[in-house]
Amino acid sequence: MLRLWDDRTGFPGLSAKTKDLSDTVMSTFATQWDRLWQRIKSSGRELPSSYRIPPSQTDLPAELRGPFVPGEHYFEVRVNELFLTASRKWLAELDPLVVVVAEFTYDREERTLPFLVGPALVKKLGAQAPQGMLLQNTRVAGLHPYRGGRLGLTVVLCESRVKDHGRELLELIEGTAAAFGAAAALGAYLKVARVILDGVDSFLGFGETVPLAGLRTEFDSDQSHPLTPGYFVLINRPDVDPATLWVREGQLLQGTSAATARPYRGADFVLYSVMRPADNERDDLTTLPFYPLWERVQAEAAHPSEEHFKSAKVNLAALYQAMVASPDLNPTQADTLIDRYAARMKAIHERAVGLSTLGASHPPATATNPATPAPNHVLSRSLSLLNDP
Repeated sequence: MLRLWDDRTGFPGLSAKTKDLSDTVMSTFATQWDRLWQRIKSSGRELPSSYRIPPSQTDLPAELRGPFVPGEHYFEVRVNELFLTASRKWLAELDPLVVVVAEFTYDREERTLPFLVGPALVKKLGAQAPQGMLLQNTRVAGLHPYRGGRLGLTVVLCESRVKDHGRELLELIEGTAAAFGAAAALGAYLKVARVILDGVDSFLGFGETVPLAGLRTEFDSDQSHPLTPGYFVLINRPDVDPATLWVREGQLLQGTSAATARPYRGADFVLYSVMRPADNERDDLTTLPFYPLWERVQAEAAHPSEEHFKSAKVNLAALYQAMVASPDLNPTQADTLIDRYAARMKAIHERAVGLSTLGASHPPATATNPATPAPNHVLSRSLSLLNDP
């Protein structure tokens, strides 16, 4: 279900089990979004263009088809392009601000997670482009497991003429969101999400902060409104013909056909997407809370003794329990990983046992021969190679 949310003051389908704090955050954001949309409508300017780009008008038609499957897929949200026209004197007289708010189920509760793309990020990662400034390929949410239920995504492009104190507040909020949002595990970000949302609410209360364009998309896991991958665009200009818009390699193009389309530069715009990884696996496992347990399994397996190997197997079982219980890992990847880890643990131990026999003919270290290191699988292999005729 794709819509501009212009007259609703609450979110449909909230779980009765949602905690009071989450309800408060959701209510705060619902009120905030309603206020922002009313400001856009009452600004006296023509309404901006907001569209979902059809898969057939992209270079990924196959990848954008088929729904996300709860418990199988991850999702992420990226700002693929933020283009700011030079004629509006962005970063000189105006500060850009893209507010992204995602609402979805995490750890059995509905969560509201804000993220900001503001002047600090644009200055750091943006680049001069013909007719303006361009920021590309910035992740603003995810990777997160899709657990089913409702996914709400709101993106608002704003301009601000605030002075130094306002800019300092904006950069502080933006920096906090970026620092915690970069963490793979979502738990740390949840601790500051309310602070960030309150900060955004305060900043948008400044009289010289103006929302230019906004779009809210909402999906459910039922068959009538499934969550599917896709590209979305906000253009700060009315009546842009959606049939002329194309996406190729994460760039917004305009033309009568894909072959003749050229990069769109007619107005400020935000192109963003909801995607799933091609291999349906997250590759940042080393940053997840359970990973130190896998390192312990490897360390135990690297000892040739049977007692250490038994300990490795016990820790592997504990690791599987931790992965299955992790809100940051899908069950399908947990099952794939544990098979991979079990095979790797066995291979490590077999290698350790084999290497331990290579140094059996060498005298052990003694107090009278302190220069000879105690044998282990690495040193034994090295000594064997050195002494091999």
